[in-house]
Amino acid sequence: MSIADSIYQVKGYLYVQPTGTSASSVYGTQVAYTEDGFALKANIKHYIESVSEFAEAQNVIDVGDDPVIMFTAKTYNINVAKGMVGNRAGTVGTDAVVYMDFPGTVVPGSSVPAYRYLFVPEDTTIPVAFVVHRGQMYSPDDAEIQLALQKDMTIPLILHCTRSSAATSAAVYSYRKLRVSRIDKLTVDTSLP
Repeated sequence: MSIADSIYQVKGYLYVQPTGTSASSVYGTQVAYTEDGFALKANIKHYIESVSEFAEAQNVIDVGDDPVIMFTAKTYNINVAKGMVGNRAGTVGTDAVVYMDFPGTVVPGSSVPAYRYLFVPEDTTIPVAFVVHRGQMYSPDDAEIQLALQKDMTIPLILHCTRSSAATSAAVYSYRKLRVSRIDKLTVDTSLP
């Protein structure tokens, strides 16, 4: 566990493709609501170099991070489902009836779609909003589906914060994957790949 790992018990909304944080009109499309908040796992990694003949630590190297956000969505729209199942879902007809098609046009080994995400707490004065400039969302393979309505139905979701596949220069590679702060202190860079 890292000192950067945290659990934020805050109700809030997840938006996709935000263009700003100054007003709700630029938050993007609301895709999910959570009552329980979210857990942030920073996954900060280190490599310890040692002197081989004594096996003593000689140097500790920071080899990066791999942040993941986990939460349960109480309500969500079809954009969440479509994002998780790739090109296996769509809508048909004027009443936009949702369908799922297996395998659809998904080729095994293809990437889960990546989008910008913004989490906004119900109380915007709480400093736990976050922006992910490139995130891939999925539901855990071992998630259990609730078949009886003994409580509100929720879906467990994981938002993996990734770098751009075009990250070849130091300038692109060094952009922020994730920033957690108060909503009025966050910015969304729509120019990032």
